Amino acid sequence: MNITKKETGDLTAVLTLEITPEDYKEKVDETLRSYKRKASIPGFRPGKVPFGVINKMYGRAALIDEVHKIMSDSIYKYIDENNLEIFGNPILNNDTAKENDWDNAEEFTFDFDIALIPELDPEIDDSMTITRYDIQAEKEDVEKYMGDIRERYGKFDQAEEVAEGQFIYGELIQLNDDKSEKEDGLRKHVSFWVRDCSDDFKKLLLGKKKDEKAEFVMDDHFPDVETKAEFFRITPEEIENAVGPYAVKMVSIMNIIPAELNEELFAKVFPDKKISSEEELRTTIEEDIRGTYNKEAARQFYYEAQDALKEKYPVDVPEEFLKKWLKQNSEKELSDDDIEKGWPSYAKHLHWQVIETRLMKKYEIKVEDGEFRQHVKDLIGMGHVNEEDDPEAKAQIDQVIQSVVQKEEDIKRIYDGIYEQKLTKLFEEKFTIEEKSTTWKEFLNLVQKN
Repeated sequence: MNITKKETGDLTAVLTLEITPEDYKEKVDETLRSYKRKASIPGFRPGKVPFGVINKMYGRAALIDEVHKIMSDSIYKYIDENNLEIFGNPILNNDTAKENDWDNAEEFTFDFDIALIPELDPEIDDSMTITRYDIQAEKEDVEKYMGDIRERYGKFDQAEEVAEGQFIYGELIQLNDDKSEKEDGLRKHVSFWVRDCSDDFKKLLLGKKKDEKAEFVMDDHFPDVETKAEFFRITPEEIENAVGPYAVKMVSIMNIIPAELNEELFAKVFPDKKISSEEELRTTIEEDIRGTYNKEAARQFYYEAQDALKEKYPVDVPEEFLKKWLKQNSEKELSDDDIEKGWPSYAKHLHWQVIETRLMKKYEIKVEDGEFRQHVKDLIGMGHVNEEDDPEAKAQIDQVIQSVVQKEEDIKRIYDGIYEQKLTKLFEEKFTIEEKSTTWKEFLNLVQKN
């Protein structure tokens, strides 16, 4: 067997693989002998079928299987041993492959197109300035948070008729055009806040009493499946065909009595904190809001660092090869137009991927033992849990991790999150940071403009 590499462009090359009988004959013969021992063919005793007959029946298939196995293993071994850093995977040249004569030839040749990741040495230092936003919690944010808490831990009380601020338990009923209930139509228990309704839909509800119905045309108020499913808390599959006349029957109309602001409520909301006054609660809420906001600020800092590095370190990518690779390897079929439309976004992603790979290698960034588990714990709000002291929590964490590792995309998402955190920390240590205090609204406006 012989593999040669021929450059076809600045970042592209062809790997030519030549396979000879010495590479495959022994394995093919072994496979055929195995078939011979198991073969049961009319006219021959079991295990006594002549080798020539077996070869005639199965030889071509056994040869093709073994050669393709050698081909795949050898190409990736060559890439690994020669430290070739490539985009995607090698692409088999089908024209060359078709020239192989599986019936008569003994030697086989395959060409693989590859795209090489360009050399790059990105430097992280204080010559670059990145803005880091410190998002403050405004008074209205704290008041809304406090109101939500009091509602969440409050008590429900039956009301006579629908009014603002109430919670409705109802029944969604499909109607005929004459407003009679449709036999075998959709009938589903639903619940929602009056405040979440559109003004037009709210008008239909206000003043309705228990067991009365508010009739409406579904598409007039809920134009798409996502809106219907989200509002009525029904799966998209159940409600995707919901059109025409419907009614909501008022099964139960509930006023909410907000929970009192006392130490019992404080302990329920923040069990890990010792809060004894409304003032301390407001301070804790403000800290919690700022923590949530500044997670988004950290991500924005990371993205702005990305943009700065991409501007400083431009990267050429082999566009023709990668478009071809995308078309061959996409999970869903892509047309040339699809690829052209998506190319600018994909090219930006590749640009960052090259820089990111070089940074992680240069600064020795890797995931250490235990970091995967800790990241999952952080995501589910159990980062502070001491598993040795809390077997029940440990079992819950084990269950979540077991679910995560079932899907390759979930594993990748966790690792991407860890790498993002590590790179963010590196940027904070190395770049010159310009601190900027802002509000959540100002921050959102800034992000949307960019």
